[in-house]
Amino acid sequence: MATKLLILFAASATAQLTTSFWMPKIYLGTERISYVASVVGADQDRLTLAASPANDTDYEALGLATGSTDTYTFASTLFEYSTSEMPRNVAGASSGEYAYSFKCEMQTADAEADCTVSYGPGIARGRCNTRSIPGYTSTQLWTFSDTDTAGVETIVRSFPGSPNTPIPDWCNEGSDAPVPSSALINDAPFQSTYFGTYEFIITAGEEKVSATTGGVVSTSSVEPTGSQASSGGTGSTAAATGAEGTGEAAPMNTVAPALAGLAAVAVFFL
Repeated sequence: MATKLLILFAASATAQLTTSFWMPKIYLGTERISYVASVVGADQDRLTLAASPANDTDYEALGLATGSTDTYTFASTLFEYSTSEMPRNVAGASSGEYAYSFKCEMQTADAEADCTVSYGPGIARGRCNTRSIPGYTSTQLWTFSDTDTAGVETIVRSFPGSPNTPIPDWCNEGSDAPVPSSALINDAPFQSTYFGTYEFIITAGEEKVSATTGGVVSTSSVEPTGSQASSGGTGSTAAATGAEGTGEAAPMNTVAPALAGLAAVAVFFL
C-alpha cells in the first residue's frame, strides 16, 4: 500500500508516470492488472484519475466490461471508485439507472476497511427480483509474456450467493415507484485481504500530481509515452469456466451476472 509521496518528474514533457495504488481486488482475482490513466484533479492528499485497464488486459478471462473509463480517487487511507457506465446486457436503461460508486477508508495496511457503496435505482431494484441465483466460482487461465514475470496465472474468483432476506416493502409500490434514498446506499466492513496494489500508468496530466501534499503517490518509474501501456498479459482466452452452487440461494438481482470487476462489489452489499 502506498504510504509515501515520492514523485519523479521526467525532463521531457512527453514523459508518463508509472505508480501504484491500493484498491479492492475482490472479484478481480489477480493484482496483475495495469491501468492507463489521466489525472482529473489533485488536491492536498487526494488524486483523482480517469482510468481503464491497459491495452493487453484479458477482458474475457477477468470478466471485465470493455471500453469503460471510470473515475478513481486515491489518498493514503482512502479509495473511491465511480462509474456511470451501463453494465453489460442491460438494455433500455436510462442514464444513471445503473451508476454506482464504491468508497473505502482504511487507517493502516492491516486494518479492516469501512466501505460504502451507492447505487443507481436500477441496481437497487434488483432486490425486488425473487429469482434465486446461487453463489459460484469461476476459473480462468491468463498467460503473461513480460520478461520479469512470464508464466501462466490461474485466476479463481468466488461470487457468494446473497443471504436470504425479505423483499423490501417499497418493492410492492410497483416498478415505476421511486426507490427510497435509504435503499440507494449501504455500508459494510471489508477485510484487509480484500485489497491489493495495482499499477497505474499516468499518460496525461501528470504535472498536476505536484498539487498533492499527503502520502498518495509512490512512483516506481517514469517512461516515455511512446512505449505501449501494458499489463503484461498476452491476451489469452479463458481456458475454463466452472460454476458451482454454494448452497446459498438468494433473491439476487438480475443484473448480478452483468456486473464485472469492481461493479460486482455492489452486489456484495445488496
